[in-house]
Amino acid sequence: MNIRTVSPWISLVFALWAPSIHAVVTVDRMFSDGMVLQREQSVPVWGTADAGESVTVAFREQSKKATTGKDGKWMVKLDALKVGPAGKLTVSGKASKVEFEDVLVGEVWVGSGQSNMAGGAGGYAKRDTDLAKIIAGGPYQEIRLYAGSAWKVADKASMPRFSAIHLSFGYALQQELKVPVGLMVGAVGGTPSGRWLSEEMAAADPELAKRFKAANGYALSDFVNDREAFMKEWKAKVEKAKAAGKRAPRGPARIGDLYARHIEYMVPYAIRGVLWDQGESKTQIPGVPNQYV
Repeated sequence: MNIRTVSPWISLVFALWAPSIHAVVTVDRMFSDGMVLQREQSVPVWGTADAGESVTVAFREQSKKATTGKDGKWMVKLDALKVGPAGKLTVSGKASKVEFEDVLVGEVWVGSGQSNMAGGAGGYAKRDTDLAKIIAGGPYQEIRLYAGSAWKVADKASMPRFSAIHLSFGYALQQELKVPVGLMVGAVGGTPSGRWLSEEMAAADPELAKRFKAANGYALSDFVNDREAFMKEWKAKVEKAKAAGKRAPRGPARIGDLYARHIEYMVPYAIRGVLWDQGESKTQIPGVPNQYV
């Protein structure tokens, strides 16, 4: 193949095709058909598009615009919403449109922690007749579960794989309030609470920071604000201790990795609150033995 002959055609095709690559407006993975938006408070909607592109988000009688930043990100905030019939949320750019059907407004709760929060409802239902009745009574059109990057109606297929505790909570909440309920979960069994705090959250808490520094000899904020320099200094101390036949200094605390993996992607989706379950493992932050979330 003669590359000199082909390359101009490749360049022409790419030139014609390239605009379509970047012209598509995308919406964050938290949004899908069947989602529940939090009532009675501002509701962020966000995604990506070409820098400088105008994006319009429409829901019910509201229409909000945002201009995409240089980083390719945009966000609008819908005014406080009220419970009502399912509707359509539309996100439009200059050359594309995304539509989400069957969108409800109600109460949105995150479930997190360890142990029972991570346990699937299907397994617990084998020993819990009340939970088994909840699953058997589905589907529940006004209970939506966020799983696998999509919102799903709580039915006999989705409920057994969802958190047993959070499903029970959501079911009771919907029965009492008689409004749509959306549930999201980020939980891992047997994990300490310190791994569910972001480093910034931990460093910003005065009492936690005080205890941490007293036990470890350095401020958590030093590690958070200049990780590279801190790690370089710590490694140097380790080598020096080894050379002197002494015990190496304690390494950086493991904080925030589970928050980053299982919760951070949900932010800033509007929620009412968080249901937390933690029975064991404490914090495992050196010098901060108590539960700290």
